Amino acid sequence: MTDDEVVDLLTLMASFDRRTVGDADVDAWLMAVGDLPFADAKVAVVKHYRESREWLMPADVRRAVRAIREERIKVRPLPAPTPDEAVDPRVYKQRMADIIHRVGNGKMPFRAITAGGGAEPSTEYQEARSQEDRDRVLAQTVPCPVDWCPALAGEPCRPSPTQEPLTTWHPSRLQVARGEEPRPINKQSTAGEAS
Repeated sequence: MTDDEVVDLLTLMASFDRRTVGDADVDAWLMAVGDLPFADAKVAVVKHYRESREWLMPADVRRAVRAIREERIKVRPLPAPTPDEAVDPRVYKQRMADIIHRVGNGKMPFRAITAGGGAEPSTEYQEARSQEDRDRVLAQTVPCPVDWCPALAGEPCRPSPTQEPLTTWHPSRLQVARGEEPRPINKQSTAGEAS
């Protein structure tokens, strides 16, 4: 906590128990609880005065913050070791210590996405994507036959010589690459809709 946060914490306590807050109080509390996260200390103070009429001391705040941290850690499952960590347990222990510290401070590690069909795309998607990739590669083996497209073999199609490349190809380019007669295309046609 910073000096200002300790002042805010003592001010919060004073609003409950009418204690006075001076420079000496701030210095003493900073030495006693300055290493605690301010947000947790604030929660501990409010919780204390919800449940008790007793005067609050630094040890009470520390005990309550420790309970907050332990509860966070208890409800948060720890990840299994990665293959690298299984080989060297010291690496795993260090990562667990870092995670426990972060969880205790309320900074939860990212969770992996576990729902869905897994990491591999579906067979249908792979087949469709594979065909699209094959078409893209095939289309780029020939220059684009569209009059205003400057694309040579190996280059992406462009709507004009001065514009950015398209992410797809003109349909007639794929037709030529397949050995088909290209259908006429006008400038308003959309690129990449191979038939």
